[in-house]
Amino acid sequence: MVGVRHWSVKNPPVYVIPKPPNKYLVALASLPPSSDLYKDLVKRLQVIPNIQIIKIELIRNPGTEDLYLGMKKLIQKQLNNGNVNEKKLFHGTTGKGIDGIRDYGYDNRYYGANTAKGDWG
Repeated sequence: MVGVRHWSVKNPPVYVIPKPPNKYLVALASLPPSSDLYKDLVKRLQVIPNIQIIKIELIRNPGTEDLYLGMKKLIQKQLNNGNVNEKKLFHGTTGKGIDGIRDYGYDNRYYGANTAKGDWG
């Protein structure tokens, strides 16, 4: 419709992953390489030497989302200004790491040297 009615896009597209059906814990959606978000992520990740991007997937896990939001609220209450200082971080991994992140979220115990081995963190 943009070309037909001479509409213009004012904001970048929002990528929404629907909540998974009740019988599943997680929903995954592949990010199309043609999307602006994909291109932006690839550009940001190019600073990593020898990086190989196979695909980028968006994850929707309502269980870990609830945990995250609960912790965020707790931290906001503990801070004077309420600023939790969120940052966008990226994580690459292999095999079992993919399943761990998808199903259980990040595990800080694997932060650092272990991430080079493909452990999930």
